[in-house]
Amino acid sequence: MNTHSGVAMFVGTHLYSIDEKGRLSVPSRFKDALEKSAQPLMLYITKDPKQRILQAYAEDRFNEIMSKISETSRDVARHFAANTQLCPIDKQCRVIVPAELREYAGLKREVAILGVGKNIEVWDRASYESFQQQHQTLSIPDGILY
Repeated sequence: MNTHSGVAMFVGTHLYSIDEKGRLSVPSRFKDALEKSAQPLMLYITKDPKQRILQAYAEDRFNEIMSKISETSRDVARHFAANTQLCPIDKQCRVIVPAELREYAGLKREVAILGVGKNIEVWDRASYESFQQQHQTLSIPDGILY
């Protein structure tokens, strides 16, 4: 929702519903962040390789990740790119999340959309609530927050 050096930054937790066609509202603050950072109104949505959630990126962040991955491993770059869908944001501020991605993340009806700095996470709401219960306290090294 704000920008840092022209990069879209996303924060906050937003609870939404996804319809049977896979349409998911994008928080207006996220759309504003894309516009302020001169990013196209689209998200690159992909499978998170470590959790059954989705990651969404603005174009500049996606390109940055692809560049880093490509320098490391062609196989990883292939896998990452092949599991990513380009999803335009429509006039109603929604994206269509493809069925394959919805199935991977177990997205049914209720979802949680999290702004996590330069990326967006999309969770099944029940899975996110369970995660929150398991991680009520975090160990954060001194000097980071204070």
